[in-house]
Amino acid sequence: MAIAAKHASATIGYEELFVDILVTKSLVFSVVGLDILGLAWAHRLTDNGYATIGIPCHRSVDILSSERGSGILRLGDDIGDVRASDVILCVETGVGAASRFKELLPFLRRGQVIFSRLSEEPDSAIHRRLIEDAARWGLTVGEGLFLAYLPEDVVLGRSGVRSCGEVSGVTEACSRIGNAICARILSRLA
Repeated sequence: MAIAAKHASATIGYEELFVDILVTKSLVFSVVGLDILGLAWAHRLTDNGYATIGIPCHRSVDILSSERGSGILRLGDDIGDVRASDVILCVETGVGAASRFKELLPFLRRGQVIFSRLSEEPDSAIHRRLIEDAARWGLTVGEGLFLAYLPEDVVLGRSGVRSCGEVSGVTEACSRIGNAICARILSRLA
């Protein structure tokens, strides 16, 4: 489901829209990087009823698309498959947030939320560069595109997410949406 397309006539902002539809399980997630951690996130989201696109990066992964729980896990062919998702989790280890964002930029659209596992200080030069890069592609961070960081204490264990602390974002709006998704979805994954 593309938020902008389904709710095009809505007069509320993206921030209110995300908070409003979080519990409906109508969001489509992409998990970028199907290492052990990425696969765990993809399966956990799918098991909890969310349509999820798993996107392998930099190496092949031998898994099959499947139906799990009430969700569907589909393997993406390439990074461009993030276009179809509303929330993008970049969870693979060893990849910098800025370099992953630059790789995703040509495929992003208004209404998406991107989570990265790495965090930098909120007013850093990296954030300014991310905002400038997005603007070159016609996207405004904090208005139509939201960049947030999964807290370092997010732990995905066998029984689900054990902790989901405070989410920081590139802007205040990014932080609010990131915290809403973390509190209402990610921290409740069983």
